[in-house]
Amino acid sequence: IRPHYYSGKLHARDVAFHVSRAAHDDISAKVQRDVLFLQKCGLMDYSLVVSYHVLPRRDAEALDKVYRATSDAGAQPYVGHKDKQTFVVYLGIIDFLQDWTTAKVVANCIKVAERNKATIPPRPYGERFAQFVKDKFVPTCEPDTH
Repeated sequence: IRPHYYSGKLHARDVAFHVSRAAHDDISAKVQRDVLFLQKCGLMDYSLVVSYHVLPRRDAEALDKVYRATSDAGAQPYVGHKDKQTFVVYLGIIDFLQDWTTAKVVANCIKVAERNKATIPPRPYGERFAQFVKDKFVPTCEPDTH
């Protein structure tokens, strides 16, 4: 199971999610808002879960009705179009109950040589997380007009 986990992490590092400029800015702002809250609570080591669907554009209108029925009061999904494809994105922050404790400080010291480690204090962890999300959602799509 561990090799599958690691290959998934490598894939996640290299993937880009195509969204409209408005979706990119909204996602970035909401993640920044949530990260500030998590930092104030002294939390770190959280993750982003993304559901990303690439569909033929010809089906966009019918599929839009299905996806909109599953949204959270209209805030999601983010829908964009590029060339002959429609991109549908849902996202959220998960696994956010890791306090910055003495054990985490010790782990941070032990992992001193590790690059891009998760065991860092809440402020730099949140800053890195928000920048990662901002970089992963690429504003290359036309906005959805439905």
